[in-house]
Amino acid sequence: MNLKKTLTFIAILTISFSGFAQVQQKTELKEQTKTQLKEQKQTKEQVKEQTKTQLKEQKQTEEQVKEQTKTQLKEQKQTKEQVKEQTKTQLKEQKQTKAQAKEQTKAQVKSVPKNQKNQKQIKKVQKQQSKMQKQNAKQMAKSNRGAVSKRKGSGR
Repeated sequence: MNLKKTLTFIAILTISFSGFAQVQQKTELKEQTKTQLKEQKQTKEQVKEQTKTQLKEQKQTEEQVKEQTKTQLKEQKQTKEQVKEQTKTQLKEQKQTKAQAKEQTKAQVKSVPKNQKNQKQIKKVQKQQSKMQKQNAKQMAKSNRGAVSKRKGSGR
C-alpha cells in the first residue's frame, strides 16, 4: 500500500507539474503575445511617422518644383520679351540703315550729274579764261610793240 500511495503521490505530482508547466507555458505565451503586440504597435507608429515625414518631404519637394517651374517660366517669358525687343530694335536699325543708304544713293546719283555739269562749266570757264589770256597777251604784245616802236622812234 505504501507503493500505491507513493505511486498516487507521484501521479499527483506529475499532474501538478504538468498543470504548472501548462500555466507557465500559457503565461509565457501571453507575455510573448503582449511583447509582439507592443512591437507591432511600435512598428505601426514608426511606419506612421515615416509616412508622415515622407508626405511632408514630398509636399516640400512639390512646392520647390512648383516654385522652380514658376521661376523658369518667368525667366523664359523675360527672355522671350528681350529677344522680341532686340528683334524689334534690329529691324528698326535695319530700316534706318536702308533708308540712309537709299538717301545716300539718291544724293550720289543727283551729285553725279551736278558734278559733271560743274566740270563742264569749269572747262568752259577755263577755255574762256584761256581765250581771254591769249587775247590779253596779244593786246599786251601789241601794246608792247607799239611802246617799243615809240621808244625807238623817240630815241632817233
